[in-house]
Amino acid sequence: MNTFPKVSVIIPVYNASKYIDKCISSVVNQSYPNIEIIVIDDGSTDSSLDIANKYKSNTVKIISQTNKGAAAARNAGLQIATGEYIQFLDADDILEKQKIEIQIGVLQKYNYPSNVVASCGWKHLKDTVYEVNDNQKKVWHTYQKPIEILKDFATVPCCLPPSVYLTPLKLIHEIGGWNEKLSKNDDGEFFARILEKTEKLIFCPNSYSFYRSTPNSYSKQTSSKAALSQIQSQLIMADIMEKELGEPAHDAICKMLTSSLCSIYPYYRKTRKIGEAYLKQHYPNYDMKYPSLNYKEWIYYMLKRFHLHA
Repeated sequence: MNTFPKVSVIIPVYNASKYIDKCISSVVNQSYPNIEIIVIDDGSTDSSLDIANKYKSNTVKIISQTNKGAAAARNAGLQIATGEYIQFLDADDILEKQKIEIQIGVLQKYNYPSNVVASCGWKHLKDTVYEVNDNQKKVWHTYQKPIEILKDFATVPCCLPPSVYLTPLKLIHEIGGWNEKLSKNDDGEFFARILEKTEKLIFCPNSYSFYRSTPNSYSKQTSSKAALSQIQSQLIMADIMEKELGEPAHDAICKMLTSSLCSIYPYYRKTRKIGEAYLKQHYPNYDMKYPSLNYKEWIYYMLKRFHLHA
């Protein structure tokens, strides 16, 4: 393999004109020398595509498609990616200057195996950069059995944004890319399938990505479609955890699903029934309880239900 294996950075964009310039710039200015950038504009109606086109070059490819969702945009990028490794980056996030260089340096020590994934630390990106809390840092270490990080995500709780990972393209092809039927938590489901096939998840200290949570981000969606995607993606994750970890993962699975069900309560009854049925079938002794609502919350619920799907 090349001393400097190529890294393909895939950036899906939808109406991110406020952030896309800094996002692409953070990749163009990476210290690592062998990078191709693939920007997929997913039918933006603002100036995102115009801004991205300013970076178009031999190493920066700009693709435009009708709006199909972030998962479809990432899959479109994967179809033309020529790198041995893939870096996913949302259009409102950025990479620390040496992020990729540090991760490739660590992977080099293992002779670039196709079933090993690199992770790193991350920080909140607002007007200024903020450190994450101590809970989040509890997964900032190497996992000899990568699937165990899913259990930690649910029980700590904590997370790793997609931008922290550097993933072999061969591994992504093996699991079949992104699930385009999902929207919210499509990244959680995608990396659960990746980690199921990963021999080792190597944490790279001193390497960082910067995550921005915006009002329009998928993680903050509360629509019926988003709620259904959240539950469906977690049922896939639950099956993987059950298969790979068995009983030690039961508490984490129940906590993961309960947290999502409570977050959409009392709305989206049909979606909640899907999650409730899964818990009842697989963990019949688990006592699922919803939070009690005060009088004001019930009035708000009754007013809102006329505008939401049951």
